Amino acid sequence: MLRVLRPGGKLYVRVFTVNDFRRGKGTVTEPNTFVRRGIGTHYFTEQEVRELLSGVKVEAWKLDTWNVKYGGKDYKRQELGVLLQK
Repeated sequence: MLRVLRPGGKLYVRVFTVNDFRRGKGTVTEPNTFVRRGIGTHYFTEQEVRELLSGVKVEAWKLDTWNVKYGGKDYKRQELGVLLQK
């Protein structure tokens, strides 16, 4: 995505964090990456995102946490949203 972004262009990225309740479900393919129902999902640490975005201007950083209920039980969801400028 960054390769094709023009200088000065902006990009909003939203990723699942390691604190999302679905982390650990499915088959491990690499650390923090799981395949479940044929879909591979990586769960990021904040440090990992910072390292991946080094050299790019981060304009906004927002951690969203909320609860969902399945089968009468509460589960924690968490995503990290980052607004970048190249």
